[in-house]
Amino acid sequence: MAGGTDVALTTHYLDEADELADHVVVIDHGRAIAAGPLGDIKASVGRDVIEVAVADPARLDAAGQILRRVTANPPRLDRSGRRASAPASGGSSALATMIRCLDEPRRHAGDRKQLSAQGFTMTAQTATSPGTITRPPTPPGAARASLEVTRRALRKYVRTPGLSVMGVVQSALFLFSFRYVFGGAIHAGGSSYVNYLVPAYVATIVLFTGGGVAVAVAEDRAGGFTDRLLSLPVPRYSIVAGRTLADSTTNAWSILSTAAFGFLFGFRLGGSVLDGLAALGLCLVYGIVFTLVFIVIGLFAPNAQAAQGMSLIAFIFAFISSTYVPADSMPGWLQPFANYQPITPMVNAVRSLILGGSTDVVLALAWSALLIAVFAPVAVLRYRRA
Repeated sequence: MAGGTDVALTTHYLDEADELADHVVVIDHGRAIAAGPLGDIKASVGRDVIEVAVADPARLDAAGQILRRVTANPPRLDRSGRRASAPASGGSSALATMIRCLDEPRRHAGDRKQLSAQGFTMTAQTATSPGTITRPPTPPGAARASLEVTRRALRKYVRTPGLSVMGVVQSALFLFSFRYVFGGAIHAGGSSYVNYLVPAYVATIVLFTGGGVAVAVAEDRAGGFTDRLLSLPVPRYSIVAGRTLADSTTNAWSILSTAAFGFLFGFRLGGSVLDGLAALGLCLVYGIVFTLVFIVIGLFAPNAQAAQGMSLIAFIFAFISSTYVPADSMPGWLQPFANYQPITPMVNAVRSLILGGSTDVVLALAWSALLIAVFAPVAVLRYRRA
């Protein structure tokens, strides 16, 4: 640096540029829209601009000289667009002065005739500075902010087919393995193993796909998107709501596709269609609940790799439960954990609804409400700390 080396720095943060850079270039859609010392760029924010369009590109410099004389500011010349512009601190009065310079018959008639004879025509107008970022009249409401966060997350999901396709393939392979590889060695009481397995597997599929939610949240933090989002005047709970809505939607896709594979692998309803829809609705509720859990995991993880590893904790609850085998078949010292953790009553409730019963439904809903009450505030507070 002492030898005069120039260092180019790219950043999204104005305070970082203010601290480290002597000369700043603002780029929008690949085009430099402002350049110079940051103080000069800040000074131009919110000011009116007089813009002159020329018919003959050779007259652009002359237009810039007139603008300099009227506005007392150095003009910005856009040679490709044949336009010259300069900030006008006087607002509309500066525009009026510009018009008088062109239209006053006695003092400037000679100038106008000369310009016209040279094929030089000009129009003057006020415009917002191209480098200006204007604040909306009112901050976006919580509902709009949530929908924008949801839209962004869903667009990323749709534009990355691997996320949706591989998630479905993975869930189908796991279900296939338990159904046809391990199923013959597992006894599930009086019912067939496929009818025992599929309802519980559908209910807990979000524990397998939720790792993608945690990774996405961690990637947003590491990539700076979360910081940019938090710089906006939006309620923090709207960010959590938008993320939950988007990831619950993708989890719903996993639940529905897994249920379809369950029927393909031999599962059949033991009750009515309405009973099956009630069980499916309870699975969708679980999708919302565990989405919040994995959002919190992603917020606490230092990076995407750590988020993936931390998500594996959910596997412990899935396997040490009645999801794949009856809890009473486990060792006596392990049964208390299997019986009194939330997954067992959740999957038992889904099995009961499919058969037209209501066993453990209230307990499953109570666990769901408790998990939401714990993890939703933690997610909001974690965003505020960020």
